[in-house]
Amino acid sequence: MKKLSIIAIFLLFSCKFQPLNQTINDQTYNGLLAQIKLGKIEADHSFFLIKNLESQLNPQGLEVPKKYLLNLKVTSSIQDLLVKKDSTISRQEIKSYSSYEIIDLSESHKKIDSGNFTTALSYPTSGSIYSSYINEEYTLKNSFKEIARNIKLRAIIALTKKLSDEDSSQRD
Repeated sequence: MKKLSIIAIFLLFSCKFQPLNQTINDQTYNGLLAQIKLGKIEADHSFFLIKNLESQLNPQGLEVPKKYLLNLKVTSSIQDLLVKKDSTISRQEIKSYSSYEIIDLSESHKKIDSGNFTTALSYPTSGSIYSSYINEEYTLKNSFKEIARNIKLRAIIALTKKLSDEDSSQRD
């Protein structure tokens, strides 16, 4: 049995097996994403959003020339989800509507990608004002993490597509 498991592990890793839920930590993407400069970021509590974007786009703090500009606008709203018969609210939701654009700084500010997306996270409220406030802030920070991850994935797709288009046009 032990020999069989060793052989299975060897076969899995010898064929360059990678788990589906592997995080994106490839050096090529890190170098590519580090070239994105944060432009106009409009959001409530923008400090948390900027910190999350910086950690997603340039986690290693690479000092590279900036070739792209990211503009982002986020508007958030809080909605009541669960209202009891006595009019007390026991669950709320933070919806964040995001619109972004990535601009190539080297080609006369040509827009590479733009889009809109929505994130929605909910949190419990309680009788205590303080605990409800803490839950709201925690959920808002998690919403910003989700937005930053979403921007990272969209930037990878847009920039790799741009680079592959450039490579194919140079070959022709």
